[in-house]
Amino acid sequence: MKTFRKILIFSLCILTISVLCLFVYTLTVTKSAKLNQEKLQKNVNVVQFLANDGTKLQTDELYVPLSEMPAYLPQAFIAVEDKRFYSHSGIDYKRILGATAKNLLSFSLKEGASTITQQLIKNTHLTGEKTFRRKLIEAKLARKLEKTHSKDYILECYLNTIYFGNGAYGVGQAARQYFNKEVKDLTLEESATLAAIIKAPAYYAPTASLENSTKRRNVVLKLMEEQNFISHQDYQNTIKKPLQTSANKQQTIYDYYLKLAGQELEEIPQLKNRKSGNLTVKTYLDINLQKSLVDADDLPNSIDLISQIAIDNKTGGIVCYKGNVSEILRAPGSTLKPLLVYAPCIERNLIAPSTLLLDEKTDFNGYAPSNYKNEYHGYVSAKFALSRSLNVPSVKLLQYLGVDNAVSYAKKLNIPTKTDDQTLALALGVLTDGISLRRLTNAYTVFSNDGNYLQTAFIREITDENGKILYSHKPQKHQVFSGETAYLTNEMTRETIQSGTLKRLSDKKQYLYGKSGTVGTAQGNSDAYAITYTKEYTLGIWVGAERGSMKGEVTGGGYPAIYTNLFWEKVYQNQSPDPLQRPNGIVSKIIDKYEYETNHKLLLAGELTPKEEQMTENFKKSFAPNAYSKRQISPNLKNAKISVNNDGILISLCQTYYFDYDLFRNDGKEKITI
Repeated sequence: MKTFRKILIFSLCILTISVLCLFVYTLTVTKSAKLNQEKLQKNVNVVQFLANDGTKLQTDELYVPLSEMPAYLPQAFIAVEDKRFYSHSGIDYKRILGATAKNLLSFSLKEGASTITQQLIKNTHLTGEKTFRRKLIEAKLARKLEKTHSKDYILECYLNTIYFGNGAYGVGQAARQYFNKEVKDLTLEESATLAAIIKAPAYYAPTASLENSTKRRNVVLKLMEEQNFISHQDYQNTIKKPLQTSANKQQTIYDYYLKLAGQELEEIPQLKNRKSGNLTVKTYLDINLQKSLVDADDLPNSIDLISQIAIDNKTGGIVCYKGNVSEILRAPGSTLKPLLVYAPCIERNLIAPSTLLLDEKTDFNGYAPSNYKNEYHGYVSAKFALSRSLNVPSVKLLQYLGVDNAVSYAKKLNIPTKTDDQTLALALGVLTDGISLRRLTNAYTVFSNDGNYLQTAFIREITDENGKILYSHKPQKHQVFSGETAYLTNEMTRETIQSGTLKRLSDKKQYLYGKSGTVGTAQGNSDAYAITYTKEYTLGIWVGAERGSMKGEVTGGGYPAIYTNLFWEKVYQNQSPDPLQRPNGIVSKIIDKYEYETNHKLLLAGELTPKEEQMTENFKKSFAPNAYSKRQISPNLKNAKISVNNDGILISLCQTYYFDYDLFRNDGKEKITI
């Protein structure tokens, strides 16, 4: 008995000392923690987006008083986040004990116990770090907040500061972001959806997954029923309703740009633990360039969807983005040919722009691609094949290059490929999951950056309310092709503008390059692209059918080229684009045109080749031809024979098939041509 008493006394002493130590530690770490009234005010959730010239694009300040919210909106949050909100004093000790027990039983820390009051303090006063010190400060400030402010005020502040993903802070922004509505017009199912999102916006937002969002919404509705906020009949009726979002109904020419900038904002590591607002987001948006893109309202009836993007080739900044659909994945068609076929072949010294390829119907072990309208041209240059987007030569080159090698370049260019994509059909842009216009256009920046891939961004810089820079975009580059390869590929894509599938742009300023792409079947075309670039900018324009095919024969050289023309006309109306620099590793060679066109041989012109039978082509120094044509050379007349007959003098010369001769008679005074 005495032993037990000693153990009990010792344990009580240890417990007392521990409690005292905890008390002292709590007083120490929370001593300087103060409740800041200003941080609870209306401007706490402001995220200001600016254009590159400082113009205000959008201020996400939509503070909504509790009195203007439908009753079931705050009820939904209370049901799922803090069911004893109106009865505790800032800390829910019963919930803490329950969460602790569950965590101990599951050997995890998944169960949380933060009240709405604590979440408000964390969102407005603290960071998202998961430390014991932060929790103690949070608890102290939560209790103080409960003593100085009403429950309704706390709930109102909370609903106006909580983060909903996609750059939306507070229910006002969230209602517009996901339902294109004012808060007062939200329905029961929409209110429950907003309450569902905050657990994990990247997973439960309707824009991330309708299925996940619907399941989580129904959990919220069930909790609302259990807590008598809605009736059983309301619950049954509401869970049957499909989740509908009107997020794609944009209101200004900047909305899609801002939406994607908001998504980028979420992914910035420096802001990972920052949940409150008060941010100034400086974007790369150029208002004048944005206005140069075609309005979606001006589309013809044959086209459902359009997306347009322009990138600054120096900074990687996305200077404009416009359309009637956000980032979606579509088949890229022939736009992949320069990226995964022609440039890689040039890089590996397999071809030059003037290399001759046989364009004829070909069966590649059961795969027999066809050219557009089944037209074939015989021997053509690689430059001609790319500019006319001929399919058979592209597949031949991919077979020669090797699909594995093409896939390695796709990885460097951030072009997604799956195992099923690793076939010769990759030469024609066949991708299982497709690719976004942003990623495709981004890949083309490699050609205007001396073979360097440049990672793009919407956001240039982010500062807090004190002007402190929290994030600054630094362009990230990595080498994919040599500068020589990029230059020669540009020479080929320039041909596409001058006489190929984008010849609609042939009257443009001198230094414009590009490639078209069209995707479709015998029933019609579903996608059409024009990717063009200068030294300064890379522009991507895509049009497509929402489902099925576009009406009429819409190709990359059609409407996308027309809209491209409008953009470049405005950009370079008073000047010409700067030329892309020619690397030192490029050499020009004079080719025998007759041998090239008649005998399909790439030979250097001989010393006597007439000017009209010469052509100049560019090559990498490491892959330039060195064999000369022997069609025109100085003849060897050692075997010439001269004889006399009744009709005159007979002169027999060798190699008469190759040469023309001039004969002169010398009478000692002058030469007379015979």
